[in-house]
Amino acid sequence: MNTWEIAILKSIKSLGEEAQSLQICERFSNYFEEQLTEKLLRITYKKPTYYHHVRKRISILWHKKGELKWISRGRYSLTKKGTERIETEKRKRL
Repeated sequence: MNTWEIAILKSIKSLGEEAQSLQICERFSNYFEEQLTEKLLRITYKKPTYYHHVRKRISILWHKKGELKWISRGRYSLTKKGTERIETEKRKRL
């Protein structure tokens, strides 16, 4: 289980299954199970460092895993595969 990816997928689901990357980054910490370290909260290029990590993971979820669909520049939606992954992770925790 990749906690970064699950937190991103849950963030998008909570935003109506479609969201801008900035919205995803802002909602991410609500679903990330680990503590965001001082290093991840440090501002780099005008944003917290973890925003850059989230954007990289979004790219992986879209390009390589097919769990996100690109809607328009910086906007993504969950695919059926992404929704199924959230449900699978939920069942694992029960």
